[in-house]
Amino acid sequence: MAYNYNRNCPPCGRPPYRDPWGPPPPPGNGRPPYPDHRRMSSEAREMPRLCPSGRVCETEKTAESEDLYMADMQEPGQMEEDWLYMKQLYPNTARKLMTYIEDAADRLEYENSLMFDAYPDRIAVSSEKRIGFSTLKVSKPEKYIVEELEYHKTTWEMFMPLNDDAVLHTAPKSGGDVVTELTEAFIVPKGTMVKLDAAVWHLAAMPVNVEELQSLIVLPEGTYMNDCTKVALNDEQKFEIVI
Repeated sequence: MAYNYNRNCPPCGRPPYRDPWGPPPPPGNGRPPYPDHRRMSSEAREMPRLCPSGRVCETEKTAESEDLYMADMQEPGQMEEDWLYMKQLYPNTARKLMTYIEDAADRLEYENSLMFDAYPDRIAVSSEKRIGFSTLKVSKPEKYIVEELEYHKTTWEMFMPLNDDAVLHTAPKSGGDVVTELTEAFIVPKGTMVKLDAAVWHLAAMPVNVEELQSLIVLPEGTYMNDCTKVALNDEQKFEIVI
């Protein structure tokens, strides 16, 4: 049903709608008629005309594309005005904090400032599962005798000692065959992150100085339940690590 805008709204009694710009002038009264492109011939649509850049456009389509380009260009100072307007939309608490944040950032803008330094990632990992972070505590033994080993078939593992240097031993991937003769041991400085690739033989690191080593372990979630192979060594395969 068409609504009559020339009478008051029955439910609310509002006055009739009025266009603040007034009705459009009819053709011929200072307003040229708008050409109907549906009735224009193909020759007329392909007629060249001046583009905003001042050169002659090849077709109407080219002209319209330049019109859109000109419309996207911002006036000088427009970005600053947009930024100030956006800050006015912040909540009151955020607006109060912005003053301190901007002052702190301004004080860091000097030559060779750390603000502009780039810190590339030292270790990168990827996983289809969520990443799990856990801590591991290992007591210092009287002798560092290795009696078992483990590896993860398809999963990497990251390790970082938190409170002391650590002794970590590894052996290269071997398809599940025990290769203790290829084992090497390393001292990992406290706070150093180590990444073990999938299928690398290893076991929990041991402390160098303290009685109990606390380490950070990073693994895809559920690795110990789904991808952890442990092998007990026989007497001939067991070995001792001497610092």
